[in-house]
Amino acid sequence: MAKSKSEMHSRYTTTNDGVFFIEVKHEMTSGELIELPPVWLCDPVEILGCGTDESGRQHRILRWRRQGNGELILHALPSAEIGERTGWARLRSGGLVITTNRAAQQKLAYWLQKADPLDWHCICSMPGWEQDVFILPGGEVIGTPRNKLIFTGTTKGVGAYQPTPGVRIVVASP
Repeated sequence: MAKSKSEMHSRYTTTNDGVFFIEVKHEMTSGELIELPPVWLCDPVEILGCGTDESGRQHRILRWRRQGNGELILHALPSAEIGERTGWARLRSGGLVITTNRAAQQKLAYWLQKADPLDWHCICSMPGWEQDVFILPGGEVIGTPRNKLIFTGTTKGVGAYQPTPGVRIVVASP
């Protein structure tokens, strides 16, 4: 069902082409509400929720496909960096293409902070015990966590946790 002109309002929309802001304004001469052309903010990105890390810092959990190879990126963006130069650099270094227009960046920052969902996640950056599960150095989880869990640690040293070739592991039974 189409919305009447009185129900029109500015909004954000996500398509396969990206995240857009559609502004609704009063037309000067007629006074009617009109939609302005959509403003592109960034490549498609999905907001999965929010959470805190071990230090208590708030994050927004985002997912997108990296520009170029299409790799699926899952990222916990610190809320303190949203709308800041460091936050934009962090997202761009993960392959997310973002507008360079400052006014559009402000719209994107607002959306990143306010959009649903607000599903809660525990954000872990180090392997070990967390949320009643054990997180392996590669990010794999043994067990079922109490809350949704995001591992943000590096997996660079994961090879160090592999058995040495040619070494036989013997498990003694009692």
